[in-house]
Amino acid sequence: MDNNNTRPRRCQMIRTTNELAAPLVDAMREGAPVFLLTNGADGFPNAALTYALALDARRVRFCIDINTTTYRNLERDAHVGLQIVGAENRVCLVNGAARLVRAQLESKWSPAALFELQVSRVKDQSWRGVAVAPLAYEWDEAERAKCRAMEARLFAEMRADGNIASNVTVYIVRHGEVEHHQSDIGLTARGRAQARAAGGEIASRIPNSRATIHIFHSPVRRVVETAQLLTESLCATLQTRTTRLYPPRPDYALENVRFLSDSSRGMLEPSLLYAEMNTPEFLQSLPPARAEFFRGFWTSSDPMGYWLTHESEGGAETPANVLRRLQERLREICSTGARSERHIFVLTTHSGAMRVLLSSVFGADPGEPNFCEIIALEPAPQTNVLQTTYRGQTVPYALF
Repeated sequence: MDNNNTRPRRCQMIRTTNELAAPLVDAMREGAPVFLLTNGADGFPNAALTYALALDARRVRFCIDINTTTYRNLERDAHVGLQIVGAENRVCLVNGAARLVRAQLESKWSPAALFELQVSRVKDQSWRGVAVAPLAYEWDEAERAKCRAMEARLFAEMRADGNIASNVTVYIVRHGEVEHHQSDIGLTARGRAQARAAGGEIASRIPNSRATIHIFHSPVRRVVETAQLLTESLCATLQTRTTRLYPPRPDYALENVRFLSDSSRGMLEPSLLYAEMNTPEFLQSLPPARAEFFRGFWTSSDPMGYWLTHESEGGAETPANVLRRLQERLREICSTGARSERHIFVLTTHSGAMRVLLSSVFGADPGEPNFCEIIALEPAPQTNVLQTTYRGQTVPYALF
């Protein structure tokens, strides 16, 4: 009679390599939770759940909170392990030596440092026929959107390596002319001509060599239309060159300053809220200081200047927050780890985003950009600096 003690058992070989398999690299590029394993001072292993992402088959970055046992273990012994439990039943243990990349990350709520693991061994621990659930943080519904936004900012910062790629150029363009900013409307005829002219201007700055052009835009109509017309102009001008031109894509980092109408809908672009918010009934329902901010904004001859210089009392996104999301996007696309050939990025956005960036670059608000006016950001001799040009003036800007 057969029994479990005498039945032959099937054995699956544990596969060990010196780098991550390509499917695992692809799965980890966007970032995911992992277990970080360090050697404790007492001789026992220490496990901590944290975030990691793969740069390539031999490099994995992870963050760890400062002033923790895990951080102290890393200071004492740089040899660590990462336990990855990912989608499609990908389970592996990664071993190697870690080095400090950045002493403190800006986007994580708690003080954390960024490390990079140089992979030495990878042990595939997946088993045929065995399903696993990927590691993931579960957030309360009330906090979910905010926490996921933090994760997105964190992964963008983790990808950046602190140096500006020598083959990346960025053009930031304001949308074309509109009749007003009181609803989500398209461009005027002159605005459409401005968008086409901006495409021609950018095309004239692109050298006659192979390049890839990426165009991103804020999701409201006037900016979408500007990006589309600008793309058509670029395509017509560059059709004989060896360039690749990707279709325009939305990028929420390029959004205008956002206002809070009510907590159920979150924060929205001001032009989407004008009809609703610019009424006596709505303003009377607000705390007095917030109502005063909205009155001042809607009646100002320079609304974005008013926003830059007045407290909204919680009614609007702060200039610091708008600057942070724009800087994070710039860090991600300008990082040397991100691009291996010449790339041109065209970011189509709003005057508010441009003014907070220009204020950071030049030390003072230059006032309202013209419709379809362009900021150019190009690599400088210093590895962490962008040469920023606006209205004929060029200054270095330390992005990292």
